[in-house]
Amino acid sequence: LFQTHCASPPHRQPRLTRARRMTPFWRGVSLRPIGAACRDNSECITMLCRKNRCFLRTALE
Repeated sequence: LFQTHCASPPHRQPRLTRARRMTPFWRGVSLRPIGAACRDNSECITMLCRKNRCFLRTALE
């Protein structure tokens, strides 16, 4: 058997990223110390990510 007509492949939709869900235990264990590299506040033990580093406090401006 031969297929003479074929459908075009479906368009791929961009994959939606799901927010990370961690239990309170793992959230506490995985928090980064002061001076460690970070991407957002939720990654730092101080909850302050500035210039991709975990800070102890915000700088006075």
